[in-house]
Amino acid sequence: MNNKEGIPKVVHLFGVGFDEKLVIRAVLKVGVKPEDLVVLTYGATTSGEFEREKVKNAVRNLRKVLEGAGIKVIEIPIGAVKFSDDVKAIVDCLKEMRPSHIVVSLGSGMRYLAFVLLFSCFLYRELFMRDAKVVVHVAREDGLYDITANFSIVRVVAGRRKLDALCLLHKGLTRRDEAVKKSMEALGIRHSAFYRLLERMERDGLIAIKDGVIELTEFGEAIAAVKCSK
Repeated sequence: MNNKEGIPKVVHLFGVGFDEKLVIRAVLKVGVKPEDLVVLTYGATTSGEFEREKVKNAVRNLRKVLEGAGIKVIEIPIGAVKFSDDVKAIVDCLKEMRPSHIVVSLGSGMRYLAFVLLFSCFLYRELFMRDAKVVVHVAREDGLYDITANFSIVRVVAGRRKLDALCLLHKGLTRRDEAVKKSMEALGIRHSAFYRLLERMERDGLIAIKDGVIELTEFGEAIAAVKCSK
C-alpha cells in the first residue's frame, strides 16, 4: 500500500459532517488510489447526541466504503473548542507520516473544520516540509461545480526570528517590558530590534499588545503550539 519508505504516496484529508456522500463524491473527483492514505477529520464535541451520532455514522460508512476498496483510513477527531489544539492534532499526524503530497478537500464538514484543515496543511509545509505539494479541492454541495488548485505558492509563516519570538512568548513572557528585557539573551538581538519585531508580529496578526501586555492571537498560539512543543 505504501512506497518502499513506508510513506503514503498521497495523503488525502477530508472533513466529515452529516452526509458521507459529499466525501465519497470528493474521493471520486480527486482520484484517491489504494496506495494513498485517507484521513477523516470530524468534530467530536458536536452539541447534541443526535448530531454526534450522525457524524459517527457517516464516518463508519466512509470507512466501510474506503477500506472495502483497499484504501487505508485513519481518523482524527477534534475538539472544536481550541483552535491551537485542533491544528496541532492534524499537524502532529502529518509530521508522523511526512507526506510530500497532500490533498485537502473542503467540500464537507463544518466550516470551522475546513479552515483548520487548510491552515494545518500550510503550517506543516512551512515548518516541516518546505517542498511539500498542497492541493486544495473545494466543491459545491449540489455537485454542480468544484475546483482543484495547487496552493504550494502560498506561504504561512515567514522569518526565523518570528518563530523564535513566538516560542519565547509562548513560554509565558507576557509583559512587553519583561519580554524585551530577556530578548537579548534568548534571541541574541538588541532591544530596539525586538521592539521592531514585535511591531511586525502584531501587524501580521500573530500577537496583540494592549496596556503593555503581549498576547498571542489564535493564529500565533496555533503556530507556537506546533513549533514550540517538545
